[in-house]
Amino acid sequence: MITPNDIGFLKALDMTYSPTSGGRMSNNAITSNTLRNLFADVDYSELQAGTNIKRKLFVKNSNTDNLSAHNPLLFLGKTPTSTAREFLILGTQTNTLSGVGTSPRRYGCCNISQAVVAGDTTVKVTTPSVSYNLFQVGDTIVVTSRSTPAKVSSDPLETDVPLEVRKITAVSYSGDTATITVDSAFDNPYALSRVNGTTTYYSRVASCITQDVIRAKLAYTSKVSTAGTFDDTLSLADNTAAIQQTITLTFTSPTAYTAVGDTLGSLGAGSVSTNFSPINPTFSRPYFLLAATSFGGTWATGDTLTLTLTPASIPLWLELLVPSGSTAVDLEMFRLWMMFNTGSN
Repeated sequence: MITPNDIGFLKALDMTYSPTSGGRMSNNAITSNTLRNLFADVDYSELQAGTNIKRKLFVKNSNTDNLSAHNPLLFLGKTPTSTAREFLILGTQTNTLSGVGTSPRRYGCCNISQAVVAGDTTVKVTTPSVSYNLFQVGDTIVVTSRSTPAKVSSDPLETDVPLEVRKITAVSYSGDTATITVDSAFDNPYALSRVNGTTTYYSRVASCITQDVIRAKLAYTSKVSTAGTFDDTLSLADNTAAIQQTITLTFTSPTAYTAVGDTLGSLGAGSVSTNFSPINPTFSRPYFLLAATSFGGTWATGDTLTLTLTPASIPLWLELLVPSGSTAVDLEMFRLWMMFNTGSN
């Protein structure tokens, strides 16, 4: 079974503030609950002029049994207490800052503006601006006032705090207040806020980035061959070791081939009669296993086969937008929450 220890947060290869920042996943972990992991302090000139900063990260499933994280939901777990605005953007395995654009699809977290009664099918939230379009028909949303994604069994006041997942069927706006209609009634009431000790937790709604599964994949892309065949369902990518890579096999005989990655370079030589599993030296595990049974038909010298290796990760951008004329406040942390189902494959 996948455990929380299998899920990691990794930086992108390029963590500069240039248009080329982002790109592919690195092996550099982001330490939870640590300031300035991704964002530097916003200085006085940026507060006065306003600034928009986007930083890329990856949520990786490193389960060593190559189990999948099914139906993951990724969302922001709190609203900012300052005038800053925080958003989540879905990336690609290779895109850079210049490819994100100025108006990407944004996901966010907003406090409710009217208490919810059990049985309600609508919820009202105060958004930073209707122009961000944070809640759209078809979106999955999470409604809660929890302090963490999971129940806190050690604190009786936190144990029974509900969290509900719904789909949006309609959205309307009055100014910047969104009225969200969901696909089924809420099971629980939600006050505007609740207090635990000296801490106030606000009831809030978060729009979620959703995916079918998080697992590494090795997929057939194309081939140049008259009679050779390839079945990628018989081969396997490794959750821990796989990285984003375009792999080209070039046949040096009807049975032998060389393998080259677009950034790794030579991965060695293989044969259609034996399994091929080049090692990622960082993890001492194979990037993938190319099964001999995947090859069929008749290959010829000079034939090529192109495969795409995709890591077990979801690429994300965190966006910090500071309006001009903002005042200095204590630095806040993004709260990136994740939920998923475990499975046998």
